[in-house]
Amino acid sequence: MDRRKVLQSGGVLGASVAAATIAAVSQAAFAKDHKKSGKNKQSGPFSGDQINSLTAALLDCKSKADICVAHCQRELARGDNMLGECLKGTLEVVPVVAASSTIVAYNSELSKPLLKVCLEACEFCAEACKKHADHHEECKTCYESCKACIKEIKKVLG
Repeated sequence: MDRRKVLQSGGVLGASVAAATIAAVSQAAFAKDHKKSGKNKQSGPFSGDQINSLTAALLDCKSKADICVAHCQRELARGDNMLGECLKGTLEVVPVVAASSTIVAYNSELSKPLLKVCLEACEFCAEACKKHADHHEECKTCYESCKACIKEIKKVLG
């Protein structure tokens, strides 16, 4: 494995671990507060299972999009201009899914409005990557991850 792949996989792993930790800590804090207050109703728009599945899908989408960004940049540097739209879609989806994963992990009331924007970004990215999915593995995995993310978002938005 070359150095670049090792660094990419380490960054993806680090981001995944950090987000999973954030989600676990926020859920533990909720459970602790929930026990102390004796409330029967959860604070925030999502259940723990929804938080877990949404966060997992969002983080997977981010990591696959990061890899696709790097691939598109390498191809563009070589003179292949066919991936310009794909790069645009992945560059736009990365910060949106990253922010969404954090807000969802916090079970914030801002989650649903942000997930609407995230849904649009994932749809745009999926369409851009789909065009190259048969020729580039990075685009294919990004496309599939965006589709999975879209599915999870639609579950909670209705």
